[in-house]
Amino acid sequence: MVLDQLKIVCCSVALLLFALSSVAFAGDGAGLLLGEVESKAAIVELRSQHAGIDTFSAVTVQRKTSALLAEEVRTEGRIVLKKPGLLRWEIQRPARIIIVVDGTAMWIYRPDKKEAEKRILSNDVMARYAMEFFASTMDFSMERLSKRFFVEIYKGPGGTVLKLKPRSKMAARHLESISIWYRGGDGAPEKMILKSRKKGTTITEFKDVRLNVELVEDAFSLTLPADVLVLGLEEDEDF
Repeated sequence: MVLDQLKIVCCSVALLLFALSSVAFAGDGAGLLLGEVESKAAIVELRSQHAGIDTFSAVTVQRKTSALLAEEVRTEGRIVLKKPGLLRWEIQRPARIIIVVDGTAMWIYRPDKKEAEKRILSNDVMARYAMEFFASTMDFSMERLSKRFFVEIYKGPGGTVLKLKPRSKMAARHLESISIWYRGGDGAPEKMILKSRKKGTTITEFKDVRLNVELVEDAFSLTLPADVLVLGLEEDEDF
């Protein structure tokens, strides 16, 4: 599920960019593993492409398989990102979940259960790292990615692939790798594969990708009904 993915991502700390100098082929159809010179050129190209992207919107289709699951779990929704750190992810099926990051807090709202959880980014490591991860995959900030991951760069027939491996021993106990596919032309992300150490795989595909679309004014705000139970607030906070 989405929340499991966020937890795995946010366990990744103190990681470093890994420049590769050998040539090989990757699994998952990633393509040709680039050497150091080619990797630098690919980074420059992606940075140039992403410099012109302010907003990213896409339909998300997520599939999760695991030895602990009797069958594949599939979720569908839509995600919207805006630089430098705003996010809205509405999951429609199988259960409705709305995740909103407004720059100060991360909200996780479950309308069917009439529950919402608030996590202050400055105080919550998991929420902050999740948002940093999404932001860095959007704007291709190698500085931010390099703090938490080794990075392998591949070239495939359709674009560029980044394979991220946690350097932290703690994170590596849970997370094996995250691979992100960036399409050719505009460098927009189109697929992400997360592999856990417990033989679980989560594939997130981004479809109907739209760049630099005009957003409604309240795209990254969340108004809750009066009967929703809000968890995670500070005792002295007046909601």
